[in-house]
Amino acid sequence: MIDDKKFFEEQVEWISYRIRVLNTIEAKLKEMRTLAEYARDQQPDREDIALIQDKINKLHREIEALDQEHHKIVH
Repeated sequence: MIDDKKFFEEQVEWISYRIRVLNTIEAKLKEMRTLAEYARDQQPDREDIALIQDKINKLHREIEALDQEHHKIVH
């Protein structure tokens, strides 16, 4: 019974962690979308486009890192 309780507590902890990670990923994806929509709608100059692309690339790397971190914990 104690082992079952501990197992379920660990599962709840893992699920809570995963929800936090997914919320962080979602926020970064929304920011990427906002940047892409700005670039589409405002037609910025090349310099601004480069800055936007750099920010999108940085967010993409952060998302990949979060996902990799999660997989290390799971496996």
